[in-house]
Amino acid sequence: MQHKVYIPSENLKPYVKCYIIVDCSMTMVNRMFPHTSIVLGFRYRGTTKYITQTENTLPFAVIAGLRKSIQLMKDEAGTSNLLVIFHTAKVASFFKEPIHLLFDEVIALNEMNYFNDVNEIEDKLCSAATDQQRIQVLEDFLIKRIKPTEDHLIYEGTKIISSSQGIVRIKDITNKLNISIDAFEKRFRKMVGCSPKQFSYIIRMNSAINSLENQSIAQTALNAGYYDQSHFVKDFKIFTGQTPSEFLKSQITEN
Repeated sequence: MQHKVYIPSENLKPYVKCYIIVDCSMTMVNRMFPHTSIVLGFRYRGTTKYITQTENTLPFAVIAGLRKSIQLMKDEAGTSNLLVIFHTAKVASFFKEPIHLLFDEVIALNEMNYFNDVNEIEDKLCSAATDQQRIQVLEDFLIKRIKPTEDHLIYEGTKIISSSQGIVRIKDITNKLNISIDAFEKRFRKMVGCSPKQFSYIIRMNSAINSLENQSIAQTALNAGYYDQSHFVKDFKIFTGQTPSEFLKSQITEN
């Protein structure tokens, strides 16, 4: 599998973190951990399947909301995907629908109001000769759909949660930002695509993954705010598909 990362143009930099082109020379299953970016995926070659209890072939274009558990995607040999990774709290500028309804979902992009004509770019992406041409086609498509929606208070809220590694009380955040909990949670879901509590969980578990190699499971659990190690192990397995011990062994094998 080959990953190539591209930076967006100036017009889209405020909204898009990066583009990733993924080329698979052989069939493989990708284990995707939850993260804080909503993703658009455009499959311009081959076949990609979303694995739940069954394997479901994905359409040309999909949107993947934030989630609390691992996501399994199977790319057949010869498959290529172009991914759009949005900045946290910036994706709402492209959608009419409440984006929190996408939580734990992967749906066809043409089900969204501003994207019900994705066939407009399917032929262009599939026939483009270079990555740069594909990205230009995609950016032209995205720029026409920007409806700027900003909420600096919520953006500050995401920064507070991230800087605390997800270990912060929502009440402490709202006190600092001088807003009621109800109003904060409503605006947060609208801009980010999940509740503040769900977002904190994603940040906290990613932080635990990053620190697990350097400290014991017990210490990692404690640093992540868990006083019951078994509860941490249960959440970790939901998040990654493995227990902490299994995860560490798999990392050694892969390296």
